Amino acid sequence: MLRTRIAVSLVLLPIFAALVVAGDGYYLAGVALALSLGAWELNRLMKAGGYYPSLSISLLLLGVLLLAEYWSQTWPGGANVLRPGVTLCIILAMYWSLRGYYRGNKMPLANFSLTLANGLYLGWLGAHLLALRSLPDGEWWTLTVLPAVFAADSGAYMVGMRFGRHKLAPWVSPKKTWEGFIGGIVFAAVFTALVGGLWWWRDPCLNVFHGAIIGTLVAIGAPLGDLTVSAFKRQFGAKDSSHLIPGHGGVMDRMDSILVAVVIGYYYILWFT
Repeated sequence: MLRTRIAVSLVLLPIFAALVVAGDGYYLAGVALALSLGAWELNRLMKAGGYYPSLSISLLLLGVLLLAEYWSQTWPGGANVLRPGVTLCIILAMYWSLRGYYRGNKMPLANFSLTLANGLYLGWLGAHLLALRSLPDGEWWTLTVLPAVFAADSGAYMVGMRFGRHKLAPWVSPKKTWEGFIGGIVFAAVFTALVGGLWWWRDPCLNVFHGAIIGTLVAIGAPLGDLTVSAFKRQFGAKDSSHLIPGHGGVMDRMDSILVAVVIGYYYILWFT
């Protein structure tokens, strides 16, 4: 299993880095594909639990939020699509829930809410991936924030396996420990400090100090995304969100921490650098 995880990572990470450097429509397409697959996985989990959300409307809302962010960077009126687009999705979700109730599904409020929650969760947080990349020298900031997630995960795994004794959240994720959590913080801080020093020649604002702070904040906050999606899966009795990525599970099993990390990184960079 570990060899499979490493082999898949060695294939996916260069693709990810290439999309970040390429930017523009290539990066948008990569982000949209990953988030859409995540929406599909969450929709599957909900349906397995007896709910009846609309994947199409969730994807539409996801697309509206991503395009509003992307277009706001490229032309002055781009953000104006946000209000009518979200409004349309709400109206369609109302129709969907009423249609499902007519057809015998007796949870219209849950179906309405889950349809919108799926698109909002992934689209709103996921739009920060575009916002981060759009910052001045955004490719280098992105290549600092997101690798911090991988460093934190790796550090937490290695330290937790060797020294883990005290459970972090056993009711959600029995294998996570406080020792692993602290190890992840140290690994991420050191790694992103080195990355910040490496990218400094491209952007003087990005240095060892900011790299270490970003790594620390990401390692502290990103597990919230992981534990939240773990709770979703536990509710429906699933170990992984899907089996799309060999050795890793599903897209949401990788994106859960990233969605929180990119928000933390973006606002730290925006406000403090």
